[in-house]
Amino acid sequence: MSTSAHFPPLIAKSISGKTQVVALIGADTQNSLSPFIHNFLASKLGHDMVYTTFDVAPSNLQTAIDGAYALGIKGLNITAPHKGNALKGTSAVNLLKYTPQGYKGYNTDIYGIEKALVHCGGNGLESAVILGDGGASKAAVIALENMGCKNITILSRKMGNLHTLKGLKGCLFIQATSATPDVLLQIAPPNVLEGFDAIFDMNYPKQNPWLQAMDNLAIFNGIAMLVFQAVKGYEILWDVKVPQPLIDHLLEVLCE
Repeated sequence: MSTSAHFPPLIAKSISGKTQVVALIGADTQNSLSPFIHNFLASKLGHDMVYTTFDVAPSNLQTAIDGAYALGIKGLNITAPHKGNALKGTSAVNLLKYTPQGYKGYNTDIYGIEKALVHCGGNGLESAVILGDGGASKAAVIALENMGCKNITILSRKMGNLHTLKGLKGCLFIQATSATPDVLLQIAPPNVLEGFDAIFDMNYPKQNPWLQAMDNLAIFNGIAMLVFQAVKGYEILWDVKVPQPLIDHLLEVLCE
């Protein structure tokens, strides 16, 4: 998704030795919209920071985190495949904030999912099925429970083709894996999901033939979730409250 048509370059000021750094670490991070969101907020709120991304292999995760802390990097967002592995003894951490005692872990996905579901009209959910059993799935379960959803089913991607599951239905089907749309068309084909009212893919690929194949179902991708969780992360890192008009503007531009 291109954002250049909507905004001029956001890094108009010079970067100095005082400029603080925040980064996203994960796999295949180059197409993430997180740098756009954080740098946009910094430009509007006057913070001397820059947000970028780093691809980090699972075998190098702890080395990368230790190195980032040694360099004084203000914060790290954690994405697949590292969620749940960023801090020992924690579950589904997706944000690390620098403190004198070490990085402190947070989860902003839970907040992002809740706000995205409300934004997309998902109040009053009675039942949901989640595909995936990793960090994103754990966050989705907590978010749904916070919203009062009591009937939640978790399906592991390892189960393979969901044609084998009979009577799969519910208010909402959440896709919480890193599977590509082409893979999803194989393991969770549209005809199996006809019993659902809505489909929520937590990813946001530029082209999503899997969602587009869902006839007569309400569909939405993970962009609204990304905006809300990014805003919450920004607030945690900089101890500020992001004004609602900026949030509305991001939603309008990125979710169109």
